[in-house]
Amino acid sequence: MVLFNKIKEISTAKVKNKKGYLVCEDCGGYYELKADESPSDFVACECGGKLKHTKKLKTPN
Repeated sequence: MVLFNKIKEISTAKVKNKKGYLVCEDCGGYYELKADESPSDFVACECGGKLKHTKKLKTPN
């Protein structure tokens, strides 16, 4: 589980991840893609949920 402060820190960082993130639509977990990875390399979240590719993380309200 990732704490709100960590998500806020990542989403406001000056250096953005160019590959983006995979965010689970069920549990809200996320994974930062590495330079040699593609969203198509991943099938599902560890919880079994569907993964959505996004360029930057959105902080919860």
